[in-house]
Amino acid sequence: MRTPKTRHAARLNQLALPLLLLISACNADNSISPAAPDAAAPLDDTELSRHDCFSHHNDCASARNGRIAFSHFIDPVGFAIFSAAPDGSDLQQLTTPDNNIFDDVYPDWSPDGSNIIFERDYLADYTHQFFRVNADGTGLTQLFICDGRCLGVANPVYSPDGRRIAFAQATGDETTFTVGMWIMNADGSNRVQVTQRVAGSGTEDQGATWSPDGHRLAFTRINDSAEPVGHQAIFVGDVNGTDAHRITPWDLNASATTWSPDGRQILITSHYDIGQDGQEQLYTVRPDGSGLARVRPRGLDQLGNMAAKFSPDGRKIVFTHRTDLTTYPFIIFDAYTMNADGSDVTKVSFLNDFYLYPDWGTHR
Repeated sequence: MRTPKTRHAARLNQLALPLLLLISACNADNSISPAAPDAAAPLDDTELSRHDCFSHHNDCASARNGRIAFSHFIDPVGFAIFSAAPDGSDLQQLTTPDNNIFDDVYPDWSPDGSNIIFERDYLADYTHQFFRVNADGTGLTQLFICDGRCLGVANPVYSPDGRRIAFAQATGDETTFTVGMWIMNADGSNRVQVTQRVAGSGTEDQGATWSPDGHRLAFTRINDSAEPVGHQAIFVGDVNGTDAHRITPWDLNASATTWSPDGRQILITSHYDIGQDGQEQLYTVRPDGSGLARVRPRGLDQLGNMAAKFSPDGRKIVFTHRTDLTTYPFIIFDAYTMNADGSDVTKVSFLNDFYLYPDWGTHR
């Protein structure tokens, strides 16, 4: 059985390199999707300061910002889903882990702000399942049972209209399996694989975000045995899995994608120094791979900024920040908000503890 200490370390390792669903070594074949030219030098320090928000003609989206959901560690059992007002007040616990539950993680608000979907990890058999819970913590419902050829699922995200969910799934058996992006109805029915439908690519896909029109997905592709081995990049393709192409350099080691409400920018985490925890940085890139620019949270001198999401109106960003790197694996994480240009950095969680995977919901 994992102790709280080893469970902390395991969760931190997933942040540094999000290999939540591992596939075995396969024959290298990097011809699945055409590679786009590198957009920019991996650590270009260009300031993202040309917009107050990401939207057409600087008129932000009409959506109203609601509560922020995130995973918070409850010692000694694991992570639970909480929500709070954007200033960190009115903290509410929505799920309750027990000794059989490893973690409740990766919360994603429904577009109308009525409920949250999330991944539940079980300690006994290390399985992963998807659940939905209402915004007030009631109505906990499992979406479907991942068993048989479904070896594990991760990172569920609602489509902009709330009718579908994109997620990563490992499919196959112990010797031959794929990790690819899947789409299903919001109730867990009609599950369809859209990437990695043929084994042997040497890569895996996960961590999707929808374009605002619901026609495309951006996701993280990780090279297990394909070249360059051990690197990862953001790919964009049609929602049916066609026309997938790379938009970030391999050596940026990008992950944790989220699309801006106006569709013009994708917000990513760079794990450029992937072997050194605490070096994560935030970037934006256009869906065509151009305009790679670093987002600097002003006033936070230390690096270690990751897992960022846009607010529903596009004016702000919520993200996770590592506040103490001296006590690994007991590193402290906090949630912060800032304007889309990196200004007005504000702490959301006021306790020095583990706060991960924030997601900003719509006001109801």
